[in-house]
Amino acid sequence: MIQQVGQEQFRVPKFCITVICHTTHEILQGDIFLDVVETSRSLLQRVLDFFNASNPFFPIRISGTERPILLRKDALIQVDILQAMDPLETEMFGALTKKRMAILHLKSSGTVEVEIVLDLPDSYSRLLDLLSIGKPFLLGLIGEKYTLFNYQHIYKIEEP
Repeated sequence: MIQQVGQEQFRVPKFCITVICHTTHEILQGDIFLDVVETSRSLLQRVLDFFNASNPFFPIRISGTERPILLRKDALIQVDILQAMDPLETEMFGALTKKRMAILHLKSSGTVEVEIVLDLPDSYSRLLDLLSIGKPFLLGLIGEKYTLFNYQHIYKIEEP
């Protein structure tokens, strides 16, 4: 006898984060869905892990719609994180990470001056060390707004 089990038992609890995705074709604002898990990683690190995961597509629920669409990660130029960060978490994250000023020259959207977050061991402190890891997205800070940059769309980096 086959017993049917409700799908609800297999759902992984999620919470949503609002982002603006700048793609090679359009700009989309919507919500991405992160797993609700107990972790010592900050929200910013979890968002970075989400985009650096190996799956090529991710679901995003575009503002004003009910059903999510699937968006290809390599089409993203940058992702602005609109989620308000817990001030204590942001302060701790800032204290634990090194930052480097950089001017990023993006293939299709111009130039941006940003503080790149170097979430690396103490023995590595260069921007080149971060780029050598080969993860698709870099975390940066523009003013008080955290933004992810897809390194595939960066053709030149200057350190002022």
